[in-house]
Amino acid sequence: MKRSVWSSLLLLPTVALGCASTESQDVRTSGIFATFTATSDGTTTKAQAVFRVGEASSNTFVNLESGDSATVTVGQDARTLTENHLGDYYFYSVDVPVVAGGSEFVFALTREADADAPNSRVALPEPLTVSAPAAGANLSRAQALTITWTPASLTDAITIEVKGDCIVDYRRNVSGDPGTFQIEGAAIQAHNNRTGESCPGTVVVTRTRNGTLDPAYSGGLVTGAQQRTVSVRLDP
Repeated sequence: MKRSVWSSLLLLPTVALGCASTESQDVRTSGIFATFTATSDGTTTKAQAVFRVGEASSNTFVNLESGDSATVTVGQDARTLTENHLGDYYFYSVDVPVVAGGSEFVFALTREADADAPNSRVALPEPLTVSAPAAGANLSRAQALTITWTPASLTDAITIEVKGDCIVDYRRNVSGDPGTFQIEGAAIQAHNNRTGESCPGTVVVTRTRNGTLDPAYSGGLVTGAQQRTVSVRLDP
């Protein structure tokens, strides 16, 4: 069943203006660029699929119709991804109650009239715990901010983000998984008209690993992530 997700706008990636969509029966599997993600918050894992026509930069999204469907399987648990859309931006998702590191998620596209793509897979990286900053902390943007997490020194990629309504979102990739990262004072910048304001914010630490894509697609990406979010207050 189709359902609009205007209320979930803040959870979506930025969607380019002027995007379009096409029904899946009009696209060969070999002409689809597929993006699969399995992102755990420590309580559940959201499995998501986005299908584009042609390549990663395409603004034409594929709407699965005519008996085509996407599923994800973890162990013996197979689930159908539910269609969502924001205008012509179509994506497919389902929550899976599996969060353990090493759990393998297998994404499949099943076609009524073209080649199936049953074998895109990724294993979740190891979970992490953010020990600093503390939840509810008041953080001055003018002062250095130290972020720490455990365990560390693993091989997966780490990304640090700080978000809030009164700031320009901050994002950095951290090499080597050191377990600590310092944001220099004044590196988190306020929007021009909100320099003296405070606002609620979040510090997000994500551990990500890449999986393998079914070769039936034209291209794509499969990623698994452990993501932890700390709510804070962002002061001038």
